Amino acid sequence: MKCGTTTLYQLLLKHPQMIPPRTKEPRFLQQGRFSETSLSRYAINFQDAVESHARDTVTFDASPVYLRSKVARFWIARWLPESKLIVLVRNPVQRSFSHWKMGYDWMTSKCGVGAVASRVARVQHLLSFRQIAERSLVHAYWERCAIVTHSQPQRPSIVFAPLKLSESLKPPDSLLPTTKGIDPISLLKGYEFGRCMLAQATPTVGWPRAFGDPGLLVDYAAELLGMWPPEEVVRNMGEAKHDVARCSEMMLLPPGAVLKSATYAVELEKWAALFPREQIKVGDDLGVLGKFSSGKSARGRRAECKP
Repeated sequence: MKCGTTTLYQLLLKHPQMIPPRTKEPRFLQQGRFSETSLSRYAINFQDAVESHARDTVTFDASPVYLRSKVARFWIARWLPESKLIVLVRNPVQRSFSHWKMGYDWMTSKCGVGAVASRVARVQHLLSFRQIAERSLVHAYWERCAIVTHSQPQRPSIVFAPLKLSESLKPPDSLLPTTKGIDPISLLKGYEFGRCMLAQATPTVGWPRAFGDPGLLVDYAAELLGMWPPEEVVRNMGEAKHDVARCSEMMLLPPGAVLKSATYAVELEKWAALFPREQIKVGDDLGVLGKFSSGKSARGRRAECKP
C-alpha cells in the first residue's frame, strides 16, 4: 500500500494472459476482515478467469494489505502453496509520509464541515505528520515492552487517548512532579516497564533498530505518568477520536503509520519461511524486481532483492 500497487496492477493487465479480478482489492485475507465474508463470495472475484477456459490464463488478488496479515500467510500457504507472490516496498520515510498524507486528506475531505469539523479542529495540533509518526513509535515501544515485561496491556490506547500506565504502576501522587525542576524521566526509570521503554535505543535481535530513539520518551514521560494532558485536551481527544478514525479510514491510527514501513524485512522473513524464495518477487520504488533473499548488514537484519 502506497508503494505503486496500482501502477503494477495496470502493467500486469497489459499482458495478454492476464484476466483481472472483478474487484481489484478484495482484501479477503486482511487481518480483522477475514470472518466478515465467505470463501464462495471471494471466489466470485476470479470467475471471469475460470469461465475463459483458456489453459494459460492468469489472474490474481491485488490487495495491498497482506504482507503483515497472519491470516493471509496461514491460508495462502495452505490453499495455494504454489502461488507467486509480488511484494512492493518503498523508502520507509517516504512511504510513512504518503500513508499519513492519504489519511489526512481523507479526513479533511470527509470531516471538513459541521460539528465534526469543529471536533477535529480542536485536536488539529495532534494530527501533523510528526505527531502521528512519533506517537506511532511510542506505541511500537509499548507493544514491545508489554511482551517483555508482561506488565501492561499489549495494545495501548488508540491515537486520541493519552498513553497512560496502569494505575498499579504509576507513582503515588505525592511523588508526581509539581514543578519544572523535577524530571519525569527519573520517575519512569523506577519501573520495569519504563526502563524497557527507555531502552529501545538498543533493541533485541530481530527488533528493527530504526525504532531506537530514547530521546522521544522525554516528550512522552509526563503523558505515561498521567501528568499530561490537561483535562480539556483529554476531553477534546475523546470527542474527536472516532471522527478521526472514521474519516481517515483508520490511516491516522498508530502504530501503522510507521510499522507498515519499518518492518519489511521482518515480515518478508515470515513469508519466506512458508514459501520457496523463488516464488517471492520484491519490487521497490527504484523499479528493482527480483528474487527475495535475506542477509546481514552492519545495521543488523535486512532484506535483499536479487535480480
